[in-house]
Amino acid sequence: MRYRFLVSFLLALGICTSTTKFSAGQTLGPATITPGSVDVTSFREAPIPDATFDLSSFAPGLPWTADESDTWLTFSETSGTTPAQVALTFDSTGLGLGLHEAVVLFEVGGATTAIVVTLRLIPKRLGKMVPDLTRPYVYALHTGTANDPEAFLLFYNTDTEQIDHVLPIGTHATDMALHSGEDRLYITNHQQALTRVVDLVTQTEIAPLSIG
Repeated sequence: MRYRFLVSFLLALGICTSTTKFSAGQTLGPATITPGSVDVTSFREAPIPDATFDLSSFAPGLPWTADESDTWLTFSETSGTTPAQVALTFDSTGLGLGLHEAVVLFEVGGATTAIVVTLRLIPKRLGKMVPDLTRPYVYALHTGTANDPEAFLLFYNTDTEQIDHVLPIGTHATDMALHSGEDRLYITNHQQALTRVVDLVTQTEIAPLSIG
């Protein structure tokens, strides 16, 4: 009964997972800002890891300011001197499915540049869930869709009823199997020869298997 409840809870939950892609940095006069763009894929109303900008200059001590254009973005700091690291926090609460685009502005040493931040919110598609009888987890597989093929493995903590960890797991995931004796999860992807392997102790993907 407990796991039946968990399956229903997961289906209703705003799944907290994302992938973030960065482009090369931008040169701004004597300074460099990295990355030069941010592209995030996530689920609606889900926590998203911060994006971190590195600000550097040939000579340290250049003044800088940062400004975000939308309420779903917040900088950890909005001014300082180089070198610096600035975190950009995302809040997808209230945003609808689809593409959301914003521009953040950096001014360094009197020169200004605009960096595009894209947030793509996709619907969750949980193809399979597997309970772990030796750990307080249910593993849920977001299989991906035709338009958004990225797949994710979600580690749902049954004690806290929260997602502890999310692992990108290729594209178009089709199935998974738990091997309790090995502490491993095996995941297959559509038209892929290799079987992905996840170490459940470290919650990381390890070397895949070629099993034909």
